[in-house]
Amino acid sequence: MMDIFVPGSGPKKRLDFCIEHGIGFLYSPHRPELPKHYKKYIVDNGAYRAFLQGRILDTNEFYAFLGKIQNCAYQPEFVCIPDIVAGGEKSFSFSLKNIGKIPEHFKKFWVVQDGQYPALIEETVLDLVDGLFVGGSPVWKWRTAENWINLAHDYKKRCHIGRVGTWRNFLRAYNLGADSVDGSTLMRHNCLHKILEWRQEIRTVQKLV
Repeated sequence: MMDIFVPGSGPKKRLDFCIEHGIGFLYSPHRPELPKHYKKYIVDNGAYRAFLQGRILDTNEFYAFLGKIQNCAYQPEFVCIPDIVAGGEKSFSFSLKNIGKIPEHFKKFWVVQDGQYPALIEETVLDLVDGLFVGGSPVWKWRTAENWINLAHDYKKRCHIGRVGTWRNFLRAYNLGADSVDGSTLMRHNCLHKILEWRQEIRTVQKLV
């Protein structure tokens, strides 16, 4: 079953619901929350928030956050290497400079962006990372997602798709073979039960096949 991650901040009732039902958390540098005693979580680098604010990611904030994460009871399933949203070659160079700065014990996912292509990643950085994170503009992301998933799986690595917050896109990512997705929509609108309903629908379809 494809894993789904939602923001690790919000009303306690919603967070407890996620823990009870195995829904993962996504933590970001700009939020004060830290994972306490929950194993299922990933770490965002904050690039999308920076993009929305019209600036480049503050890597100092990101690495300070990783320093705090190191003291948590459990380590994240993966950490997103710093990138530039829809940044193409600039994002590639930026991410390349940051790979070696992330502590080795963290699993690292390369965030692919508009303008990057499978052969480039395969020939240069794929052996250095533990998986791929499909970012980028919405049109580019969905147009290229299957290629990134296939590339990751060819090398026995995982592939995650970012900003997937609706039932339709859960199904879209699942059918493409994504290992995991994240999104904030259902947390923000108090609709986390839809994740359980989606899981049940997938199980029902699988039984019929």
